[in-house]
This record gives sequence, C-alpha cells and structure tokens, in this order.
Amino acid sequence: MTALAQRLAGGIGLTIVVVPFAALLTALMFVLCLIQVRPRLVLVSPVVWLQLFR
Repeated sequence: MTALAQRLAGGIGLTIVVVPFAALLTALMFVLCLIQVRPRLVLVSPVVWLQLFR
C-alpha cells in the first residue's frame, strides 16, 4: 500500500513539472518501491534534467 502512495505522489509531481517519460518513470518508481528501494533513485534524473535544461 505504501508503494502505491509513493508512486502516486511521485507521478503527480513528475506530471506537474512536465517531465518527459513521466509514466515510465512512475512505473519504475513503483517497482523500486515494491522491492524496498527508495524512489529517490528515479527522481534524481528528472531533477538534474530540470536544472540543466529549464
């Protein structure tokens, strides 16, 4: 249940800031949450992309 909540929060955030491939990153985040790895690994790349190209 926690993995769903983390995926939903991360997916909404990625969609709001208009990150390309948000659906793919959200799915990857869900899989990582299921295996007990923090979603931070997935969210670092969009943050770097936003800082460099926006």
